[in-house]
Amino acid sequence: MEFLRHRALVLRGLWTLPNDVQLVAQAKTLCGDCIKWRLSRTGTTFNASSQSSAPSYKSSRILAEASCVLLLFAQELEAMFPDLFHNVDRKLQILALAELEVSEALHAFATLLFYEQQVTWGRVVALFMVAANLAEVCVAHGCPALIHTIVDCIGVIFLKTVLPWVKAQGGWSDMVRTLDCRKRPIGLCWLLGSLATILGLIVLPHCAEKMY
Repeated sequence: MEFLRHRALVLRGLWTLPNDVQLVAQAKTLCGDCIKWRLSRTGTTFNASSQSSAPSYKSSRILAEASCVLLLFAQELEAMFPDLFHNVDRKLQILALAELEVSEALHAFATLLFYEQQVTWGRVVALFMVAANLAEVCVAHGCPALIHTIVDCIGVIFLKTVLPWVKAQGGWSDMVRTLDCRKRPIGLCWLLGSLATILGLIVLPHCAEKMY
């Protein structure tokens, strides 16, 4: 019923989605939150400074909920499949931690992840998680400046590939409804398993070939 009510409000114009620029900025914020969560174990801080104008109160609330659900889902995925993102730089065939290498690897990964416009919330979370784990690798190898390159790259990928789908779903509130582990723990078992299968195929060594 909540889903139908939300869609009805959108259709009536009583609730409006953020514009494209704001949605991209929010995607970068969520990616930054995921990176902060990963880096917290190393004691490293990160501030995603490339933000657009501040969203409205309601958008802020929805974004805060989306961030919470994103991190809970990420924790569940890592708890079930702890080796999934181990040595993600090698699995993405990054030979050198440089801006060009990192950007090309993320774009290649996204091309495979969203092949033929197969976008789901699980795959969106997967994109953020790969970015976060790659950021952790960069910090571990003394290249923290590349974190901003990673976040900007995710913004470009989101704009080109994911944005239309997110708008069609009604925004981040749909991610909250779909992925909230606190409300649908049993149903998420299948979703987590499917996502792990997708990621396992993509991030295996030599699987994520760079597409120049």
